[in-house]
Amino acid sequence: MNARADNKIRNREKMEMGEFHRRFRPYVNRIYRGALILTGSPGSAKKLQTEVYLRAFMAYLQAEPIANFKAWLIDIVSDCFFTFGDQQISQTSTTDSPYERAMEVIEATCYC
Repeated sequence: MNARADNKIRNREKMEMGEFHRRFRPYVNRIYRGALILTGSPGSAKKLQTEVYLRAFMAYLQAEPIANFKAWLIDIVSDCFFTFGDQQISQTSTTDSPYERAMEVIEATCYC
């Protein structure tokens, strides 16, 4: 690949990153608040927020044009949050009962 082609690719990536960031920015605080509720820790919430950003950006680069960015982002946020919740519960779960496991997930994520 020549230098001209490399520059075209870099410019396209910069434009896509700028466009993604512009579309993602309105949801940053909401994602952080949800992560803070889920984790109970500002540091963990920030890590989870960063994980959402990275997964969303990688998916954005591979996706077809996204008509409903908010709905698309909600799917990614949900996946990250559920993955985090499952990891937390699997580390602390002491039961095999599906009902009790579900209650542990609810208590861990909702602070009910």
